[in-house]
Amino acid sequence: MSGAKAPKDRTVLFISKATPGDDEFVLWLAPRLEAAGYEVFADILALEPGTRGRREITDTLQKRAIKMLLCGRDATLAREGVQEEIGIAEDLANELGDKKFIIPLRLEKYKKVFGIGELQYVNFERGWAEGLERLFDALNRQRVARPAAPMINPNWEMYRRRTAIPLLEEPERLTSNWLRVAECPDVIRYFEPTGAVDIDAMNAACRAGRYPAAPRDHGFFAFGPLEDINEAFATTGSSGDKRFRPNEIHCRRRLGARAQGQGRVEHHQWNVSPGVESLLR
Repeated sequence: MSGAKAPKDRTVLFISKATPGDDEFVLWLAPRLEAAGYEVFADILALEPGTRGRREITDTLQKRAIKMLLCGRDATLAREGVQEEIGIAEDLANELGDKKFIIPLRLEKYKKVFGIGELQYVNFERGWAEGLERLFDALNRQRVARPAAPMINPNWEMYRRRTAIPLLEEPERLTSNWLRVAECPDVIRYFEPTGAVDIDAMNAACRAGRYPAAPRDHGFFAFGPLEDINEAFATTGSSGDKRFRPNEIHCRRRLGARAQGQGRVEHHQWNVSPGVESLLR
């Protein structure tokens, strides 16, 4: 601790926060501080039913706190209770001779507030885990004592569960594009025109055809047999009678060879993934 030596009864890291805006962060931070051996006070758990809340908070800050960790964001700093705690902490900083008694934890960019505007903050904005490491470094540099063996209060997790959205045992509609393909055709064909073709007309025929088809380069992927494809796409060429040459991709044989560890599966020269994905949508 910088400045005068802290009295032995000052062992608590006091977290000044807003409820409920900072609850999630404090529920994440406090158990990790306890796991490192620090004693932590936060109003989430410390206030018992029937107690005078503000009095207990004030007494803990005035009589037991060795540092005040201040959650830094505009919404928090605007709260009347937080401003009162900053005022008390300023008096304590002078009384204890500890100019670093208040340690702001920057959760978001915030406007300067009287009393803490010039204080160096610990940056949690870029990531909580990174901020925690920097906070540990600051506490070590300031020689903040760890009064006890690491012990995590189980009430942190109990409070989290109590305020969490409950899980219900009932059917739920799943909306997702991650769906299992129940069955795959034996063959997917890539059709190439044997002569000149109107690409726009071919793409329009893919959209309007009887069988699903996905354009790719100068041809298209489709499930349909050659006879039906030639009939559906006959008008896409300049001659009015267009023929297509199929290249077959044998799905099950290729998938089976990979599953049985029979070596690298050889593919055609095109990247077939976009076309196959379009067919299976």
